[in-house]
Amino acid sequence: MREIDELINVGDPAWPLLQELSDTDVPVEVLPVDAESGRACLRQLQVTARSNLGGIVLNCGGLLVDGGWLRIFGAPGDAGPEAPPALAEVNALPPAFDPQWRPEAGLVLAHDVLGGVFALNGSDARRAGRPGEPGEVVPPRPAGDQPPCGAHGGTPGPEPRLGPPARRHRSRIPRGRMNRAPVSVAVPAPHRYRRAMLQLIAPTTDLHSPWLEAHHEWGAGLHEDGFGLEPSDEVESPEGFAAWVALLAGASGAKAAGTDRGCLYRWIVEGDRVEGGIALRHGLGNHVPEFGHIGYGIRPSSRGRGLATWALGRMLDEARALGLDRVLLVCEVDNLASVGTIERNGGVLEGVRDTGHGPARRYWIEL
Repeated sequence: MREIDELINVGDPAWPLLQELSDTDVPVEVLPVDAESGRACLRQLQVTARSNLGGIVLNCGGLLVDGGWLRIFGAPGDAGPEAPPALAEVNALPPAFDPQWRPEAGLVLAHDVLGGVFALNGSDARRAGRPGEPGEVVPPRPAGDQPPCGAHGGTPGPEPRLGPPARRHRSRIPRGRMNRAPVSVAVPAPHRYRRAMLQLIAPTTDLHSPWLEAHHEWGAGLHEDGFGLEPSDEVESPEGFAAWVALLAGASGAKAAGTDRGCLYRWIVEGDRVEGGIALRHGLGNHVPEFGHIGYGIRPSSRGRGLATWALGRMLDEARALGLDRVLLVCEVDNLASVGTIERNGGVLEGVRDTGHGPARRYWIEL
């Protein structure tokens, strides 16, 4: 039985790739997640964040594909009453963690507006009357004809609900149903949902309020790695924030390259929410031998989702573009989350050294 940290802290988490795949001609709406529900669901399912299923339940409240033609279940937060139900609700997962629970019949993953239900086969799908092999996703079947899922193939959870009609929408035919003519169906209005794409962006004054929200979540006196924030920086007022962002831009610019102050700053942003910061020191000062080339920090409420692993991987690409052939990363010896992030990106331990802040691990990543 694996604990939640082992399920979350994996190399190559699926969520960033899922987000890239969603950037296609077919619109995908990402619903906000309830983080605790997502972690509880992941632990009960015993799948890792490396899997597509784990990536979805951990990072989103569900996916609305093609304006709502297809609804994939997740762990919904505050998306509203018309949002799809939670995957845990549909499949009658235990309200508290039960190590004996197994989805032997399988899991209902999604449904479409025509009544089709998409299910992942469990270990005994044949006994439940479902075709295919264990681990396969069976073709859609009408909801009323779908074999029950849930604990030990027993009582199913609530039938997936479409919610009240929000508007009439002439949609394209979903892939895999090309033999059917377009039909007019009721789907929720897309503006009710927030598309949350994960990005690394340059610091900007446009995100003053979201950045302050993240800043206040850290709390007074706590160091926010990756932001380049000094105690003397005044960031509460628009004027002070703009001056600070200008300093970061100056350190990141071409004129700073090759000096002792060269540092590339990026913010980790998901939708309109600032999740953290990451910085690549490439100047000639003495900060690199002491603190390493790259420092990063994730706001407390967003930790444990693989965001730091994703951001570090993207920043390594920036280091390659700057011509670096390897980078040094330094973390406290007992910061196991950061140890995992570095090692999943190829970090090799050089050793442990005493610093003014206590003993620290030193890792090198070859580029």
